[in-house]
Amino acid sequence: IKPSISHILFAVEIWYNLVTRKKQAGTTIITQTKNKVNKNQSQTQRRQKMKNIKKFVSLILVLVSLTVLAIPFAPISASAASTDVTVTESISNIYVDTSKDYYVVKNTATMRSSTGLFYSVYANLAKNTVIKINGSNGDFHKVKVTENNKSLTYYIKKSELKKASSNTKATFAYAVKDAPLRKAPRDDGSKIATIKKGTVLYVLGNITNQHKSKWLVVMDQDMRLGYIFNNNVKTTSKITVSVSGPAFVSTASPANFTCKVSPSEITGIKWSVSDTKLADIDRSGKLTAKAGGNVTVIASLGKLTSVELKANAYLGVKAVFQSNNVCCSAASTVAVLHYKGKATTKKDTDLFPKIQGYVYKIRDQLNENLGENFYCYNTFKSYEAYEKAIRASLAQNCPVIARIGKFEKQYFNYGSNGHYTVIVGIYEQDGEVWLKVVDSFVNRYKSNTYCDAKSGVIEIPAKTLYEYGKYGGKSPVYLIYNN
Repeated sequence: IKPSISHILFAVEIWYNLVTRKKQAGTTIITQTKNKVNKNQSQTQRRQKMKNIKKFVSLILVLVSLTVLAIPFAPISASAASTDVTVTESISNIYVDTSKDYYVVKNTATMRSSTGLFYSVYANLAKNTVIKINGSNGDFHKVKVTENNKSLTYYIKKSELKKASSNTKATFAYAVKDAPLRKAPRDDGSKIATIKKGTVLYVLGNITNQHKSKWLVVMDQDMRLGYIFNNNVKTTSKITVSVSGPAFVSTASPANFTCKVSPSEITGIKWSVSDTKLADIDRSGKLTAKAGGNVTVIASLGKLTSVELKANAYLGVKAVFQSNNVCCSAASTVAVLHYKGKATTKKDTDLFPKIQGYVYKIRDQLNENLGENFYCYNTFKSYEAYEKAIRASLAQNCPVIARIGKFEKQYFNYGSNGHYTVIVGIYEQDGEVWLKVVDSFVNRYKSNTYCDAKSGVIEIPAKTLYEYGKYGGKSPVYLIYNN
């Protein structure tokens, strides 16, 4: 039983009377010793005070009651599925291809100028540093570097190295400013490329040159091995990429997708989509839907990782609410023509005499106003063919008009024995195919869990709408669609 506001206030009134009577009885005994004037004044003040308290309490109870009583009836908007979703991927290491000519330092290693007793030290390599060798000479491996465009050869003892595995684990660094990637661990090392600020590199080890200057052995994302000065980069053990955006995007309104990278100094995110026939996305992450269907939004951080977020593009058809109980066919047709920019009238009653609820006349009016034979109508004996036709039409940016028979209020907010409605989107939820529908009659009733009376949008399982189209199993299932 849900008490009304009047019930609550009545109960409060009884409680108030009981309490105030007890207080008044006790007060009479205490105040008998006081003079009559003080007694009357005191009682008058108390009465006024209690009246004020009563008014205040009553107001608070009214507000609380309205809030509490409204909660069970608050509908879940049919567009609730349009809330943002987030996909996050963390990368703690990367493996680079070292299948040929790569060696790993066992403990430490020295790059020296010759294989003899007398040599100068060019650089010292830390343990686990990966180095590419360029041939051998007796007990030594050769390593080539380039300084001022001159190729120089240095030597490392074979006993100080071991063959690298085909895929070697690397950690990460990112440039804190534009910096050169060099062919030698020196300021005069020939430049391979300029590493832009925020660019991620794969770290394969540490090297200290003869001037005690510390460098990193790195690969860029084009798999070019080189050296970068330690102060030009920061190292990190993990990179996290998080992509957020709406689960549903209308063709009538672009949507913004965002990407956050940690560490935040890392840059270079590039956006793309799985199907450019359905949607486009620009460099800032603004997605423009062009047709209806399922599209994957991809945020790529170079060749390091690509984070994918599933979105659903749907056609931004606005509901045309029917003027009377029989104009659903005309209202649905006008809604489609408005969406395609070809409506000659805003009134369903003007179009209804030409349609009168016949599927072939709806088709004819659509094609006549669109100027081409975009639309056909057909019957469907299997759900699979029904779903396929809907997907194909929406992918061509053409809404689908469905004829449905007897249905109840679970998904629509009213019941009917015959109706037309407009399908504008198709998507998957919890392993089931759902449809987004724009309806011409729902504004007459209250919203429910699946139906938004204000916008006319209904969310319904595709198989359920297919069953509604059977008119209790007595009629074929009709669609007016682009084939």
